[in-house]
Amino acid sequence: MTSLQQSFKYKGNLDQISFQNLTLEIQIPLFTYYMIDENFRNFKRQIDGQTLITSHQKLSSEDYLIQLPRSKIIGEKENSKYGFFFYHKIETLAHRVIDEFTFDIKVVAKDEFDNKIEELKFVALYGIQSNPINGFLNYQREAKMYFGNYGNLDSINIPNVDKLIENDGDKVFVINKSAYDKLLNEIRAVSNAINEDLGLYLLFLIEGLVDLSDDTPRLLASIEIYRKDWLISILNVNEVQNPQTVLNLVIKKFDTLFDFPISISKIETIEVKGDFTITSEEEVKKKYLEFYDLSLEYLENNGDFRIIRYDWNEHNKSLINKSTPVFLTKEQLILEESIDGMVQVQVKGFDGSVLWNKEFYADDPELQKLDIEVPLYLPDSIKTNPTNSFASSKRLRGRVVQLGNK
Repeated sequence: MTSLQQSFKYKGNLDQISFQNLTLEIQIPLFTYYMIDENFRNFKRQIDGQTLITSHQKLSSEDYLIQLPRSKIIGEKENSKYGFFFYHKIETLAHRVIDEFTFDIKVVAKDEFDNKIEELKFVALYGIQSNPINGFLNYQREAKMYFGNYGNLDSINIPNVDKLIENDGDKVFVINKSAYDKLLNEIRAVSNAINEDLGLYLLFLIEGLVDLSDDTPRLLASIEIYRKDWLISILNVNEVQNPQTVLNLVIKKFDTLFDFPISISKIETIEVKGDFTITSEEEVKKKYLEFYDLSLEYLENNGDFRIIRYDWNEHNKSLINKSTPVFLTKEQLILEESIDGMVQVQVKGFDGSVLWNKEFYADDPELQKLDIEVPLYLPDSIKTNPTNSFASSKRLRGRVVQLGNK
């Protein structure tokens, strides 16, 4: 199965944050394919949407592995399945520039409250495992065979394409283009292509050396002489000098090609807490707290407006001198970098009246020592005379308020 994997690192101190797990969202483009002319020399693709894959990751881990189901990378439309294999098996034989075959992978790390912590982008390249029995492949011949077996874009042989997916779907792997370019530059330092060096021969070497029998791509444990001869011949055909030195270098650096390093910056969170005081000459009972709506509001970077309301029942604090401590973010983690603009702390009465309101910058130390003072604000109670309950025909209008936010 196709996968992303290898290095994972959290740059902060794990003891200073209240959670240990992340959700990783992997966004990979899906493509649709089309022909420009009838000679099949201009087979093109364009993005036709994004596929999303989610995975869970421990912050304390030093590695990771995310499996990419074939339907998520190849697509489920007939055009996508047909075009994917023609583009990556046949079009690469047309001596085109390697950058034409790359695509972007976006990785978004989120916490348990869906806060975005980190966003990374990788430039990647698909490879399809091959064997020496394939011999020297000719573009025109392979294209003609492909069209004969699977039809063309206007008339796809669906059963045969499905068989192709079944046979070769698990031969697809992903290469980190950054590592690919780095290795290609090292190859160019020890070799010299007579013709224009487009770098595609490195892709062919990788496809001939990769072992996909495990969860992640790796170098073949044993490289037989006939396979080495075949790989050397690929370099010779591409007029790459010092082929044995080049092959040894590719083998040495092989594992680096599949490392998509995820590095998470130190997570800066904000705490919003302080004292809540009711000012009154009268007695203030603990149950009166439920008549106040204490909230924290802010705009997130993704455009969502977030409100965190303080639950007085959940935080069963006692009143001392008409004051009680409040901690609005004890269960609701807020990332400093996820906030767009100011943070607003507000207190409303039972009828929606604003009794206290103040805005802060996310890094304002005052957020950790709020001093909220509000007046005693209670609804009027209803007094009745039990002996004369039905004596009047007058109607009573108003709002019924019950403790417990009901």
